[in-house]
Amino acid sequence: MIDNDGFAVVGHHSNVHATIRRRFAEWVHLDPSVVVSSLVELEVLGVTGTSGSGRVTESRRAMTLSPVFSGGTTSYTVAVPATMEHIRIRATAGQPSAAGVTVSALPASRNEVESGRYTERIDLAAVGMAKNIDIVVTPTAMGGPPARTYRVAVTREAATITASASTVSADVGT
Repeated sequence: MIDNDGFAVVGHHSNVHATIRRRFAEWVHLDPSVVVSSLVELEVLGVTGTSGSGRVTESRRAMTLSPVFSGGTTSYTVAVPATMEHIRIRATAGQPSAAGVTVSALPASRNEVESGRYTERIDLAAVGMAKNIDIVVTPTAMGGPPARTYRVAVTREAATITASASTVSADVGT
């Protein structure tokens, strides 16, 4: 049953409806087999860090997807500062136990990632260049829906240099 807001009603207690509000209301209207091959969350973290003495220190910052994530949209862009050389991606499948997630930017031996977990560091392209990263959600059941591919184009923005001129005045004697 669907309530007045378009959300699935999953039960009731003492005439009070319990409603599960999904992150994306569109789930209610999707064929359940499509949800298996869809992402419900996609996050990109920019990573900067240094290594020395056998230790790696990482600083992470959430990056903004454009357009804003929606399970039905499969193409995104992200702009990161020139100083950011790596990212990590977290992709969460609609039904994690029924689908596998692979990330094209990782080596083939390690490109399968657990739904909802961050990838290892992904190296980015040179400043001003885009790196296309495909995230493929593949249902594990035979005869299930087709795999769905999400593409994220990550571009390292060119560094900006701001200079200000100062006015110098001099009196020249006559």
